[in-house]
Formats: sequence, C-alpha cells, structure tokens
Amino acid sequence: MNGIQSGSRLASPLSDDQPRSTGSPGRAGYWWGALLIVLGAVVGGVLLALGIGSAIHSLPRFSAEFDSSASAATTYVTAPAHWALYVRSHELPAGTCTVKADSGTATLSPASTSVNFTRDAGSWTWVANVDGTQPGTYAVTCPPGHYAIGEQPQIAGFAARIAGAVLGLIVPLFLGIAAGGAVIIATAARRARAGRAIAN
Repeated sequence: MNGIQSGSRLASPLSDDQPRSTGSPGRAGYWWGALLIVLGAVVGGVLLALGIGSAIHSLPRFSAEFDSSASAATTYVTAPAHWALYVRSHELPAGTCTVKADSGTATLSPASTSVNFTRDAGSWTWVANVDGTQPGTYAVTCPPGHYAIGEQPQIAGFAARIAGAVLGLIVPLFLGIAAGGAVIIATAARRARAGRAIAN
C-alpha cells in the first residue's frame, strides 16, 4: 500500500558548491565623474574667452592719429571735450606734451598709471587725459613720435572684466572637479564595499 506523503517542501539554503552572485556596482560613476570635470573645464574655458573678449572690446577707441616729427612741433586735432592722448611705443615719450584749446580751456592730466595695449600690430601707451570745456580744435605739442587721440581709458572697468574672466574659469572648473571627484570617490567606495562583501 502506497503511503501518502504530506507537507510542503522547504527551500534549502545555497550549498557551498552552488554559484554565488558576483554582481558589483558598475563603472558608470567613473564616467559620470569624468564628464562633470570635463564639463566644468569647458564651461570655464568658454567664460574665460568671453570675458577676455569683453575686456579687449572695452579698450579705448581712437578717433585720429598723427605724427610729431620735430621737436616742439604743433599739431591741430579735432576732438570732443574729454579725450586721451596715446603714443605708439612701449613707454612714455622722453618729454612732455602740452595741449591748448582754440575755444575755452583744456586741462592735461598725465597718465596716473602705466597702461599698455596692442592694436593694429603696434603697442600703445597711455600718455595723458585731456578735459576741455567744449569739443573743438586743440593744438597739441609733443616730442617726436606717432600719437593717437581717443577715448579715456576705463581702468576700473577693464580690471573688473579681467577679474570676471578669471573667476569665470576658476568657479566652473572648481565645481566640476569637486562634483566629479565626489562621484568618482563614491563609486570607488561602493565597489570596494561590494568586493569585500563578495570575498566574505
């Protein structure tokens, strides 16, 4: 007579000879971390280029150029009430310039700091600012050299644009390195923990 077997079959635990899961966190975190670092560098580079371009665009524009070929030679130029005098040289001319307005008065103020910049393949140096009472004709007397009249330099604005360009590079780059580095470190830590768990 056949016996009747009753009861449920219980699942047995994995034996030592059964395969264990070897799954571990993937390497995608490394790629995401690297992508964040590269993205920060790219954004910083773009902002740096835009900031430098803005600074270059803010350089004084010239309205006229003239040559002073003889000592104490006088040149007559037409200029607005407020303008600046520049010389095409790496340094100030050996001597002083004088300015006299045909109408009203004009005050010449020597450059308060050294300002040099490059334009049209030449180096220019700020000589002085001229503040007149009205636009018109000015008699300019300078040592020999090639000169230009143009806008008065905005030193504070130029410095602010350069500082903004540098910050535009540093901040995104720092954030990208910080965020990307954090993702990479977290991924490495998860993989290390998973490796120890598998080993045990």
